[in-house]
This record gives sequence, structure tokens and C-alpha cells, in this order.
Amino acid sequence: MKHRFLDETDTLPDMAFLVEFAPGSGLKNNESEVKGSILLTKNFTNEFLAHVEVGYIYETEKDEAEVVNSDIIVYNLAPIYRVIPDKLLLIAELNGKTNNQTNVDDVTIAPEVIYVAGNTALKIAVPFGITDDAKDTGVKVGVSRLF
Repeated sequence: MKHRFLDETDTLPDMAFLVEFAPGSGLKNNESEVKGSILLTKNFTNEFLAHVEVGYIYETEKDEAEVVNSDIIVYNLAPIYRVIPDKLLLIAELNGKTNNQTNVDDVTIAPEVIYVAGNTALKIAVPFGITDDAKDTGVKVGVSRLF
């Protein structure tokens, strides 16, 4: 559930909170999680904006003998350039995830391109790990329906 509680003004960014629940499916160690985030978005010019997310995840993982609970802090900073407004976006994301129980710091930087055609958004990103705990590199491709 996402709820915007403050519209952008000349000085303040657009603000929203996001709450998610992912129940255990039995596919990945019977893992379930609850996530809460604050989202800030600020338009600086017609072409340039920035998006910031800071959140907390409480994760529970069950194996045969024990239950492991984790406190995870997540953050995302994404400067966005509108090459063609509402059509073509260039993004440079900095994503971080810190698990306090395992002392894992997963930080990546991900250049991303989003192309919008009608009500469909095509996304491609190439994340690079910048900490020892992050994956070295990868490719992420996605399609979203906009409504």
C-alpha cells in the first residue's frame, strides 16, 4: 500500500509512505517480511528530479529447526533525467541493504533506462556491486503496465 501524504511545494518534496507484506510461500525458506518506507521525490527542473527512499524490513525465515528474525535497513537514491518527458528516462540508482543480524552491507549502483510506450514501461538496468557483500554485476529487465 502506498499513500502520498504531502504534495510537492516550492521548498518541500512530494512525500509518501509505503507498507508491504510478503507472506511465506514455501518456495524460499518459508521467508516472510514486512516493509515500511518513506519516499521523497523532488522536481528540480522540467528534466531533472531526484527520488529518495529509506525503509525498514522485518524478515522472518523458518527452517526445519529454528526461526531467524532479521532487521534490515534499506535505502535508495535515484537522480532521474527526463531525456524525453514521459517517454525516455535515464536513472542512476544507488541501492543499499544492511542486515543488522548478519552484518551484511549490500550496496549497488545501477544505471537504468526506462522507455514508455502508451501504458507500458520497458526497463533495463545494469547493477554493479560496490561492496564485498553485493553481487558483482547483473542485468535486470522489466515490463510494467501503467494505470
